[in-house]
Amino acid sequence: MSKADDIRNRQRAEQALRKGKPREALGIYRQLLENVLAEGGVYEAWLAGMAATYLALGRKREAGYALMGLGRFEEAQRQFPSAERPLEWAICAARLGRHAEAARALAEAGHPALAAIELNEAKASAAARLEWERVIADPRLVGRPYETALAHFNLGEALLRLEDRAGATRELGVAERMLEAVADDFESRGERERAFDCYGVLLRLGRDTGSFETVAEGTLNGIRLQGDSREIAAQYYDDFLGYAIEQREWYAAATLAREAADHSLRTGLPYDRHYLGRAADLWLETARANQAANGPVDLTANAYHAAIDAASSLGDLAFCGRIYAELAELPLPGQRRRRYRALARRYDEPVAPRAPAPGLSKYSRRPDGDVYPDVWIQDLVEWELDGDPTAVLARLLASIPERSAMARYAVRALLICNAPGFSLAEPTPPSSPSRSGASATTTSSAPSSGSTNTRRQRCAARSCVARRTSGLRAASISSARGSPTRCRRWRTRRCARSERCGSGAAWSRSSASSANQPRSGRASRPSRPSRASRGRRTWRSCCWTPLGKRPAPSVGPPKRCSRS
Repeated sequence: MSKADDIRNRQRAEQALRKGKPREALGIYRQLLENVLAEGGVYEAWLAGMAATYLALGRKREAGYALMGLGRFEEAQRQFPSAERPLEWAICAARLGRHAEAARALAEAGHPALAAIELNEAKASAAARLEWERVIADPRLVGRPYETALAHFNLGEALLRLEDRAGATRELGVAERMLEAVADDFESRGERERAFDCYGVLLRLGRDTGSFETVAEGTLNGIRLQGDSREIAAQYYDDFLGYAIEQREWYAAATLAREAADHSLRTGLPYDRHYLGRAADLWLETARANQAANGPVDLTANAYHAAIDAASSLGDLAFCGRIYAELAELPLPGQRRRRYRALARRYDEPVAPRAPAPGLSKYSRRPDGDVYPDVWIQDLVEWELDGDPTAVLARLLASIPERSAMARYAVRALLICNAPGFSLAEPTPPSSPSRSGASATTTSSAPSSGSTNTRRQRCAARSCVARRTSGLRAASISSARGSPTRCRRWRTRRCARSERCGSGAAWSRSSASSANQPRSGRASRPSRPSRASRGRRTWRSCCWTPLGKRPAPSVGPPKRCSRS
């Protein structure tokens, strides 16, 4: 609908609400809210009108959901009694900053995982530990290793916040072993997304415990499973490279930089030269660190050669000459040292700064919440809510921005699944009296320009047969004695019963354009009756005839066409 139609419908809805007809207003607002791509202020006005309509009808729960969609959580909380709707009441309390009250209501309602999350927000780690222990003891976790591993991980996190290192190491070790087994099981069954979630939890576990090997396991397996998303894989490479440098894992960092360059070149990203430059510098740092630690000479030489390979790929020959000079100083056989000195003299050029190469900037990065989702929280909440659409949608609505399109979809879904007569067995919303009343009101009132045009198009399409059979057939059918049959040869426009319908001569499109002008070899086309004389057209005995000139029926009144 156009903006003028939206304004007109909103005025009608407001007028119906003022006149004490909330059911009629509800139907109009429902139609308006289907346009989720409307402007922010316009959609909020419609949603506010919907909330006022629900309050006028005494349906406080739906009014509370509409107010949640508007971000008015204090007003929405008053529509949810804590004894009847504890989850919605606690969600509103949490958005208002009262996390302790929300946790108390959720714990009493049998949602220990949600209660523990709110206690973490309230910095009550000791109470959160007790709630996570309640989650682990829940009998519903029997036979669910993934959710059990997540519960142990969250308990270990709570123990880390309480500085209980021994207990945290125990719980996180259990979680790590279970996640590795579950990830292998998921990947063997072809569930790559769920395996990716397991490695994401392992990545977070390694960062929290300071285990570089666990971080590497989670990151590299996540990159392997993210074959379709090159941007996320590039961000994984960049983040892990920074973490490896921070941990002074030079060999892993240099290897990762070269792999990131190959990945960028393979997927068409413009970061290959940036990572090649970093790989050359990191291999040089690796060789020097190994030499300083009195490591094997062969490892130092191999690191120098890897740096030369990366620098030569960039065309930085001066850098290669400098590395050959350092290679010649290693305790290597004399022949190799002489060769390295000769190469150093060959590439002895003034050191020039490298051309700047674009790297992964902060503007190219996706939000960390999208790349590293907190699945250890989200999946446990999904398990605890057990697929209840109202609970899942209410929590989703409170966790996303109010003005986003996702929030509008969530509000609409909440209002649909809480409508009277809705059931999961038949998810299609039933036709309520308010909707039928709204449609009747729409029909009785002045129609909009868009609906009028659509109706005219339908009428034109339905009467195309009448336009095709006008002229010769219309005149001959009106004078026929018997009940004529419908002409089946549409392309030649010839009557199937020529003995009753007159001459039955075929007429072409050109003859139709030149009406009443006889041509040689063809019957003249009689003049087409005027619109006033034709009157309304109806369907009788599979033939279009003028209403005022149809033959008398033999039995019963004529049947009206369902398409007229």
